[in-house]
Amino acid sequence: MPDTPAPMRALGAVIRDPEAPAAIADDDAAYLARSGVEGEDATALASRGTPRLLAYRALVHNRIRNVIDDWIPRSASRLGAERFGADVASFIAEFGPRSPYLREVPAEFVEWVAPRWAKDPRLAPYLLELARYELLRHDVRNDPRGGEIDSGEKLELDWPIRCNSTGRVLTFDWAVHELPKDRDDRTDPAPGPVHLAIFRNRNEAMMYKVLDRYEAALVRRILAAETMREAIFGACSDAEVEISDERLAQVATLLARLAELGLVLGGEPPAASSL
Repeated sequence: MPDTPAPMRALGAVIRDPEAPAAIADDDAAYLARSGVEGEDATALASRGTPRLLAYRALVHNRIRNVIDDWIPRSASRLGAERFGADVASFIAEFGPRSPYLREVPAEFVEWVAPRWAKDPRLAPYLLELARYELLRHDVRNDPRGGEIDSGEKLELDWPIRCNSTGRVLTFDWAVHELPKDRDDRTDPAPGPVHLAIFRNRNEAMMYKVLDRYEAALVRRILAAETMREAIFGACSDAEVEISDERLAQVATLLARLAELGLVLGGEPPAASSL
């Protein structure tokens, strides 16, 4: 920003500039001058010791790298320490965290690095999906919503269905949800596609349900507050299948199971849903 004091701009440059450590070691005064720090500001920084700038740079880099590793540990481990560190350093230099909240930085990193990973033939083809799945688990676990009670109403065709608001339905090209939780494990996931419902139940437990293509389309529409009739017929269109007695029986069985798991929470009378 134009009104940012020169010392703060210099500190930002030291944190993001990959050449900063070598340049400061070579001529710290010249580096500060190139960063716009002169006169009393330069004297004050020099009196405190430019090595402190590098120590702060290391602290920031370590904090960002560690929080990303905490959020996507299996992806980071499969990437390898050297490549992971290099990617995080490039992220800081070329993009940098936009959110003031550390918990949001891992998602920013994965979004930024996605094109690089997708185009790199040296990396496992499922690595990006594994990272997104690991982020999804944190997203659902930390979602402030959830905890809704069952409406106590039976399901009606022309009503929406009350659902656990932490619910998501994702489709993956690899069965990354089946991989062992051990970050040092190197098992390859089975190929997909895999349609997965994930949510946090009232007991704060993470819940998962593998769905077929039609079921995934149905649950997406139910989560979007469509009436059960709209969801049933709309999902047929989405999945390119025909409605039939067998299909309706499948719907009944699925909804009963999702009610047991805590995703479906009874019918939502229109008057209640419009409040």
